[in-house]
Amino acid sequence: MNLIMVLVIVLPFTHNAGAQTPDVLERAVQNIISEMTPQQRVGQLMIITFEGSYLGQDADIVRLIRDYNIGNVMLLAENDNINGRFNTPGRVYALTTGLQQAVFDSADAQDIPFLPLFIAVTHSGNGLPYTGIATGTTPLPGYMALGATWEPEFARKTGQIAGQELQAMGINMLLGPALDVAGLQTSGDLDILGVQTFGGEPYWVGRMGAAYVEGVRLGSQGRVLTVAQHFPGLGGSDRQLDQEVPVVPRSAEELRRFDLVP
Repeated sequence: MNLIMVLVIVLPFTHNAGAQTPDVLERAVQNIISEMTPQQRVGQLMIITFEGSYLGQDADIVRLIRDYNIGNVMLLAENDNINGRFNTPGRVYALTTGLQQAVFDSADAQDIPFLPLFIAVTHSGNGLPYTGIATGTTPLPGYMALGATWEPEFARKTGQIAGQELQAMGINMLLGPALDVAGLQTSGDLDILGVQTFGGEPYWVGRMGAAYVEGVRLGSQGRVLTVAQHFPGLGGSDRQLDQEVPVVPRSAEELRRFDLVP
């Protein structure tokens, strides 16, 4: 089982959160954190991947939720979490609601605040492997196809479809969109980004990415968190991510003028 540590800001899931002032939300967050043990706080920093969709009491993911207060999971097609032959959206919804029920039961048994899981997927269009939930959902164009239109409204509408469908399936975290800028590669024909970029012009990558995020927010009624990818400079890095830690042969000033713009 893979463990991926990320820093996650845990906010209460309320329908009228947008109407609350930052001070009110901050106090609510601090009140929840003050009631948590150090172990519970650490659990909220973990995104866990797991295999299958079995959620019995002896399932690894249920045990991690129960014993370690894990606060976040990621669903992956390669882990057989998602794409069945029939009714994939229904299967995903059953899994997400089952996971949230496991968290609720654990919190109730321990008499601690109930903090819903962040349940994450990748869903960037262009089919598998880029779109995590690729069967039973609306086929979406990839980032490069959208970027080629030079029309932010198309990105917004695509994001809106993604947000609406993800929210309906119980997904509340989207790992995307990619805000990487395509650039000159430093190792021959190396192409890390492929079609996973809106293009090579920083300003337009930012415009299209912002429109996509806005679409996700509108489609999900504010219930799907977007997490822009990846680390700045990926488009000009010198090796694949699964080989070694990539190096970006650019100065800080070049990064500010190019990769950091979006």
